[in-house]
Amino acid sequence: MGRGKLGNGEVVSEPAEYHQPVGIYGWRKRCLYSFILFLMIMTVINLALLIWILRVLNFSVDGMGKMRITEDGILMEGEAEFVKSLYTSNIQAQLQDKPLFVESSRGIIMHARDDDNNVMSTMALGKIF
Repeated sequence: MGRGKLGNGEVVSEPAEYHQPVGIYGWRKRCLYSFILFLMIMTVINLALLIWILRVLNFSVDGMGKMRITEDGILMEGEAEFVKSLYTSNIQAQLQDKPLFVESSRGIIMHARDDDNNVMSTMALGKIF
């Protein structure tokens, strides 16, 4: 602030004010900016991979690949492979003049069930066991 004089002629100065810097400086700032840059790069890579996966697997609002979801059920255009069992109430060819192919390497078993889930009739084709 100012200087003052003592009675004996000495000049006394007030202690200097110490300014504490506000914010992040130095290596902390570099580390913070590099971390934010790393997160931005990872976000862009993740979004690019997500878009690539959606395009390769042909996902859309209507369905995925050649399988479309309609009001009547699921419409499969082309061939489909099921890894585990397929449970359905109706399978039919889309066009009446084209056949429906069902293939299996182990055989085909079809069960007809009633409302209580009891097996009413069974049809087995091929090598079952």
